Amino acid sequence: MSKSEQVLILDPSTELKFKGPFDKVVTTDLKLTNPSDKKVCFKVKTTVPKHYCVRPNNGVIDPQDSVTVSVMLQPFVNDPNDKTTKHKFMVQSAYPPPDVAPADVWKAVSSSSLMDSKLKCVFEEPSQSVNKDEDAPAVVSPGSTKEKTEEPAQQPNIPQSINTNPPVPADSVHEAPEIKATSDRVKETEVRQRKLQSSPLQKTNVSQNVTTLAEAPNQQVSPVVYMIVALIIGIILGKFVL
Repeated sequence: MSKSEQVLILDPSTELKFKGPFDKVVTTDLKLTNPSDKKVCFKVKTTVPKHYCVRPNNGVIDPQDSVTVSVMLQPFVNDPNDKTTKHKFMVQSAYPPPDVAPADVWKAVSSSSLMDSKLKCVFEEPSQSVNKDEDAPAVVSPGSTKEKTEEPAQQPNIPQSINTNPPVPADSVHEAPEIKATSDRVKETEVRQRKLQSSPLQKTNVSQNVTTLAEAPNQQVSPVVYMIVALIIGIILGKFVL
């Protein structure tokens, strides 16, 4: 005689997935939903009870209600090549007979009235590729690096020849011989002045010599020369006064 179809809706329906590492307790949830209008008793079984702790492992689900079952995998060494031990779960359910206590339901109902669903366990090892991608340095193509690091070529600094002779105005070209002659006379006067600094009694002679130089009758002196002579006289007189 065939068994009745499972009335409860399981989520997940076929697999219980456990994600490592498995050196500590790993928990996954199983949701049981009762879509009927009757109460339904349930019981959770496993092929390796020493490896799991299930809460709750049995109970009663009211109509249109649901229960979340926590399945806790105890720490163990997972060997993917070990095929001797298969971890499986089974959810049994049944409609409780009237006037029967929940604890006595499984004794009161016949095996044909039991409804069950089986789930297999899947163990997922922690992904190593994610850690490798996080630790690996970013790879930059040579072309992109070159574009980022290179700077536009700069032209070499070529020293330009410096013209130490400032441009001379056109009006001053003809005055150059007169300025040179006056400059020579000024230098001679400075030499005399240095010799006469030790003798204060000769200040009058120096002033007369400078005046004679400024009033040379035989040469036509431009206003620039007068300004230079006046400046030199001021400097000389200032030194005598100090």
